[in-house]
Amino acid sequence: MKANNKGMTLIEVIVVLLISSILMVIAGGILLDSAGYFNKTAQSNYEKLAVDSISSYVRERLVYATEVQIATTKPDDSDDWHWFSTNKDHQLTLDDKTVYNDDFYRSRYLKLTAKYYESYRLDLGFSFTDDNNKQFYKTTSTLELVNLKAKNEKGESINNSGIRGTLVDISDLTKLEGKEAGYKIYFKTSGAINIVDDVDPEYPDIDYDDSKDTPSENPYDGTVYDELKCRDKNITKPGEKGNNKGDWKENSNYVIGDFVEYNGVTYRAIKDVANGKNPLDDKGNNWKPVNPPTWVQSASYEKDDVVIYLSKYYQATDNINNSQQNPASTEKWKLLTEDELKKIIQEHADGNFCKINGNQEDKSCDANRPPTVGKEICEKDENVTTQYQKGNNKGPWTAYTNYKKGDFVSVRIGEDIVWFRAMKDANGLPFSPELTTEHTVWKRIDDTWSNSGGYEQGDVVIVEVNGKNYYFQCLSDGTNNPLNYLQYPSLGGWQVVEWIGTEWKVTCTTNCTYN
Repeated sequence: MKANNKGMTLIEVIVVLLISSILMVIAGGILLDSAGYFNKTAQSNYEKLAVDSISSYVRERLVYATEVQIATTKPDDSDDWHWFSTNKDHQLTLDDKTVYNDDFYRSRYLKLTAKYYESYRLDLGFSFTDDNNKQFYKTTSTLELVNLKAKNEKGESINNSGIRGTLVDISDLTKLEGKEAGYKIYFKTSGAINIVDDVDPEYPDIDYDDSKDTPSENPYDGTVYDELKCRDKNITKPGEKGNNKGDWKENSNYVIGDFVEYNGVTYRAIKDVANGKNPLDDKGNNWKPVNPPTWVQSASYEKDDVVIYLSKYYQATDNINNSQQNPASTEKWKLLTEDELKKIIQEHADGNFCKINGNQEDKSCDANRPPTVGKEICEKDENVTTQYQKGNNKGPWTAYTNYKKGDFVSVRIGEDIVWFRAMKDANGLPFSPELTTEHTVWKRIDDTWSNSGGYEQGDVVIVEVNGKNYYFQCLSDGTNNPLNYLQYPSLGGWQVVEWIGTEWKVTCTTNCTYN
């Protein structure tokens, strides 16, 4: 039989190419439309998030104000006044300083309106617009000013020479209804918080004493605001001894318990922060706002923290990172009764609240605490030094750096800052301590056993077995998982011990049983 070697004609080739081109155009159009849709959706979501963030920022700084006025000039010569306004780029400012950078706005303009009523109510409006005044997202909020409400209910007069009962466009820098524009929201936050004996759980009776100027002289109110009493008087630099670090500084290392000031708010570090972002940009994972004491969206809180939300007192039932749900809408917060709040106030007055919770408490240098691996953190120097300087605190680990036996380095793992200690000289290694497979180089400084690192003979760590914690002591350098030695006793390597107050007592070596 004769084979058919006939190919495609020129016309057939042209037809195939034409059909393919049409299909590619259609497919490309679909992809472009899809990409455009997702881009628009992402932009819309960001605009909502940004405007809501601005709204939360302004609300949380005004809700606890002791005076509020809307005016074109500062009401008097007092240095206690702060003010919200917008700059020529239509960006939010606090005391004429921009709150967010240009990247935050993404070519959008902020429109801010305010209407202040005769008593204690303030209506706020926030929206994003473009060059043509096209509105993309808007939110409004009615704010009860709790200080002024307390004064009003006590029959105290509220001096206010500003604009009242009129909707004012704070962002209008030209003309507004025939009046001079350039209005600002002026407010004061001075005045100590004093919870009197007749606390109402639905609406606590709050009194104010402007004669007490410093937080250390103010009475306790049971909230996170009380932590200011734990702050050192003198300001020290990051890395130096002391927890009062003054204004937050970029590219600086902070440790759990440090206080910083940022944009008029006082924050306290709830984790070690190495070269971290500022408290507003870190998504609330490292910093807790303690002044003002009102709940702040996207912030972090620790278990048992107390905040004020809509004039009521709530206590955190667990650690909360990047809090998005307000205390009234989630089980992570508990509404306090009068008796519960009084008890917390008394506990704070007794000084028990100054302890640092979480990891730092676990690493405390209490002499009565068993000498586990985690307690080695007490041997770390306060100040960070370079590899060529004297001192064992080398700060954040860097690749291809020479470290000596005994040196401490910090590593960011997820959102946590973890410390490691060199068990021998570690010269020029490319891999971070938690990734090193050789278990004789780095030791993770933590009470609990971890597979990221090794251990030295005599080290004691905590291991969970059948839901209970036991102390395990290492018998040789570089040993791995203690549970392996429970499963295969002939391997040895670990023994079970307990602390009798002065030394470790061996309770089990091999063939151990656990209930």
